[in-house]
Amino acid sequence: MKIFLVGGAVRDELMGLDITDRDFVVTGSTVNEMLALGFSQVGKDFPVFLHPQTNEEYALARKERKTAPGHDGFHFDFSPKTTLEDDLIRRDLTINAIAKDEHGHYIDPYGGRMDIQKKCLRHVSPAFREDPLRVLRVCRFQAKFPDFIIADDTLNIMREMIHDTDFKTLSHHRLWQELYKALNYQNPHIFFKVLFDLHWIPQPIFQAINIYQFKKETHSLSKLALMITNQEALNWIHHAFHLPNDFLLIIEQTLKHHALLSGKYDSQSILTLLQDLKAFSDPKWICVFGEIAVYKNQPNLQAILESALRAAKTISAKNFPQTSPGPLLGQKIKMARIQAIDTLL
Repeated sequence: MKIFLVGGAVRDELMGLDITDRDFVVTGSTVNEMLALGFSQVGKDFPVFLHPQTNEEYALARKERKTAPGHDGFHFDFSPKTTLEDDLIRRDLTINAIAKDEHGHYIDPYGGRMDIQKKCLRHVSPAFREDPLRVLRVCRFQAKFPDFIIADDTLNIMREMIHDTDFKTLSHHRLWQELYKALNYQNPHIFFKVLFDLHWIPQPIFQAINIYQFKKETHSLSKLALMITNQEALNWIHHAFHLPNDFLLIIEQTLKHHALLSGKYDSQSILTLLQDLKAFSDPKWICVFGEIAVYKNQPNLQAILESALRAAKTISAKNFPQTSPGPLLGQKIKMARIQAIDTLL
């Protein structure tokens, strides 16, 4: 039984980056042996185990064989005779197919370290074609490492794969997961740029995507809202990725209230925004909108919105005890809130 550190942890160590997660591959072992050593098994498709002390993931070395269309159509073999090289050759990119043994020696049968030096994203083997999700993974890695380039042969394969039936079998959930991960990087527009280069995103849609280099701490909601500049682009991206409701809400309000984000606002437009953001029941979206405003050169807008919300909340039906519930009461509350905000401004 041998244990190897693999994947992103090895790659990031070689690149001098912080290591957040560590994954291990185990050769020469079995499910029963891992359980006997105190590991707990997780996952249904193939045996992955959690270390009893560190809770880090350990997977038995595996071979894969394509048996059906789609991302999940694989048969896995976990024989103790499976070698580390057998496991690594099934991985997506050479930079992710490097291992490190317990003595600190690197095992790099497919040239990953050279590709790190060359800043190149290159597929490991023809098995790359068998998993359509890898097209989006490479798009995401290009966004993660913007100074890398995708090898020409890999790009050509991706261009073929993205128009295959297999790619169309990917669920919207899978597509969204890759986009969401890309939104955690500082240059998420590159994710869309690669998809445009692959002739998947139409030119008018790509032209409606803003280019930003975001600060690391910027919320993913803010990033996507800032990047999408018109309703047509939002409709296309939502159709392709099925955006979650919170993303839809923020993007739609960013498009609707573009004048306010340009510094053109009054008490009524501020009240309308607070209502549209559902801030009276849940003010959390004000922070996200405030973050968007900072990128739009309106750094004081969040403080204004927070103060306006406090002022507006002082007005309720209790201020009009003689008015019966109905449209007239709603109008009186609205006008009083506008006046309260106007006084504040």
